[in-house]
Amino acid sequence: MNLTNDSFDSRKSKTNELLEHLINIISKDDFLNKKNPNREIPFYICPFMPASTLEVYDVINYLKKQLDKREIEVYEIDLYEISIAILKDMKGNLFEKIRTQESQMEKDDLLETLQNVLNAEDHLVPEIQLLIKNKKYQVLFIKGIGEVFPYIRAHNLLTNLQKILKNQPTIIFFPGNYENDPKMGFSFNLFCEFSYDNYYRALNILKMR
Repeated sequence: MNLTNDSFDSRKSKTNELLEHLINIISKDDFLNKKNPNREIPFYICPFMPASTLEVYDVINYLKKQLDKREIEVYEIDLYEISIAILKDMKGNLFEKIRTQESQMEKDDLLETLQNVLNAEDHLVPEIQLLIKNKKYQVLFIKGIGEVFPYIRAHNLLTNLQKILKNQPTIIFFPGNYENDPKMGFSFNLFCEFSYDNYYRALNILKMR
C-alpha cells in the first residue's frame, strides 16, 4: 500500500471513479491488516466536495455492498443519528423540548446547550464506544460530520476517537478539504470555507494507491 503525490481529486472525478478507488484501497490486505505507514492508529480521511454529499452517501451504500461481496465486514456510524438518539435519551426527551422551543431560543443558547450535551469526550465518543463494543467488523465508516456542525467539531471528535478506535481501520467521510500544507501541516477545512483545524494523525485515503 503506497502513498502517491498524484491526488485523487474528487472535485474532478465521477462518483463511479471514487467508488472504484475506495474498493481498490480497502480491499488490499495491507489496509485491512492495518499496515499504515508511520502511523500507529489506522485513521483515514475521505474528503469530498460538500455539494456532492448525497452522491457520496450513495457511493458509501454501494461500497458496503461491494465489500460485502468480498467478505469484508463494514460497520457504519452516522453522527447525526447518534446525536439525535443521545438527545432523545436525555431526561425529559431533550430532543423534543428543543424541537418545540427552538424558535423561541437564542441561537447562542441553543448552540451552547447542544455543544454541552453532545460533547465528544463526555457523551458522543462513549456512545460510539458502546455501539462498537460487541460489533464484528473489519472497517468502520463514519459519516455525518457536516450535519452535526457546529455542535461537534471534527478535530475534537477525532482526537477523542483515537482513544477507542485502534484495532480496525476507520474511514471518516469529510465534506471539505483535508490537505497537507508545508507550513500548517495536515488540516481540515470544513465545507471548503471555514477556518482550518490542524490534525495530523490521519491519512488522506484519496492520495493512496
